[in-house]
Amino acid sequence: METGEQKDSKKARVDPPPAPLVPHCMVSIDMAKLQCPVCTHPLKPPIFQLADKDRCYSCANPGGYSRNLPLEDVVRSTKVWCPNSPYGCNSPMMILHEMDDHQRKCPHAPCRCPEPGCAFVSSAAWFGYHLMVTHSWPVNSIGYGKACQLQLPESKPRCLLAAMEDGRLFVVSVAALRDSVSLVCLRANAAAGPHYTCKMWATGSAAAASGKVPTVSVEMEVPSSAVATGMEAKVAAALAVPRKMLHGPSKELHLNVRIDKVQT
Repeated sequence: METGEQKDSKKARVDPPPAPLVPHCMVSIDMAKLQCPVCTHPLKPPIFQLADKDRCYSCANPGGYSRNLPLEDVVRSTKVWCPNSPYGCNSPMMILHEMDDHQRKCPHAPCRCPEPGCAFVSSAAWFGYHLMVTHSWPVNSIGYGKACQLQLPESKPRCLLAAMEDGRLFVVSVAALRDSVSLVCLRANAAAGPHYTCKMWATGSAAAASGKVPTVSVEMEVPSSAVATGMEAKVAAALAVPRKMLHGPSKELHLNVRIDKVQT
């Protein structure tokens, strides 16, 4: 065998050329042009138009409807980022008419600070830090399924509960007259899940004659709010507390809270 001869020969391989890239460009367009003029929702296929553009709306007849295929192609090709991208949403660009469904469930919808004069807007995940550092709100840790004991003086009617398992924030808010207390999950979109239930019970001082400790309690689903006060959801998540059950000169409310995460 000659020294220059190859014992084995490899089969030649020719790879197909890469698929041509579809050109894209960034454009600015009046969003009203891509919305239904009647319901204002984004247009989506099939899109029909009147043969006589000067007739109908609803409905001056005559004239039939026909598909507007060029506009359907434009609508299918129009993609947008989620408006909540600045607040942490990493969803890829999506077709415009799919945005409504996404926004209803987007967990990054922003919340607003309730403190007077504060314009802070952010996702719920950042609110614990903001309210604690900027506005000195007290923060308590809570575990799902475990009771948390709170003592709320009249000078500090609100506090945050931070779930140890997932960092979810809940707001406990005492009404101005201290005759009720509410609990709310701090988030803009309850549809994003998960859902929670709670039990709240307040205790007063033991009666001098009988030694009995007065107690009021409530069990219910925890509502959600995009404003960190809980007052928007007060009717749905309120525990009535008689003023005679408050403790000491500071009118301190002794409250127990247990939050359960609903398994779906």
